[in-house]
Amino acid sequence: MRQAAAIVRTTCAVILLAAVPGADAATGTVSGTVRLAGSPPARPGLPVFKHPEVCGDSVPDDRLVIGPAGGVRYAVVTIDGVRGGKKPERDLTLVLDNRACRFEPHVQVAEVGQWLELRNSDPVLHNADARMGQETLFNVALPPARRLRKPLARPGLIAFTCDVRHTWMSAFVAVTDHPYHTVTDAYGAYEIRELPPGTYTLRVWHEQLGTREQRVTVAPGQTATVDVTYPARAPEASP
Repeated sequence: MRQAAAIVRTTCAVILLAAVPGADAATGTVSGTVRLAGSPPARPGLPVFKHPEVCGDSVPDDRLVIGPAGGVRYAVVTIDGVRGGKKPERDLTLVLDNRACRFEPHVQVAEVGQWLELRNSDPVLHNADARMGQETLFNVALPPARRLRKPLARPGLIAFTCDVRHTWMSAFVAVTDHPYHTVTDAYGAYEIRELPPGTYTLRVWHEQLGTREQRVTVAPGQTATVDVTYPARAPEASP
């Protein structure tokens, strides 16, 4: 009898768990691709003026990276206007490294209350000059192998440069007050999941292509596809 009762309880528990809708059923997803129309412009490497023995003669230009079918890499995609969704994840540390005389990653997203760990994996001195608009948030020296953490205290776009005559180095950290954000991959693709049903503003930002916005409606258990296309750029003049 006891064994039969245990089987009944287990069976009922399984049925009850199966009847509870999961997060994917109650929320929706937005995905798509960010593209640049027309032929991608030629982007030669950025010239190196210091430490060529470490950096080489040039480094790749990450400011506009165009992949297959015109996909735009390093575009920040956010969904604005969400109410009652997930809470931001506070206890998280992101990393911004100096490697081969480039900031890695070039663009990333974070949330208010998280931390940014600055690293220097190169055998030469770097620094991290962090600015939000015209305000300098911090400017710290990064000798080889140094690591330090900085808090991300408020939303906004943080621009990073290295002032040790590494003029080609740059990076961005977009800090939001919500968890609905991402950065496009090498194909220009993105996906943002677990959105409560509703109509929101999808915003795309790119450091050279600018900002584009589009309305999107999210339905429970469904994926809304939103592709964003920047107009073709004029050919760049030869130096």
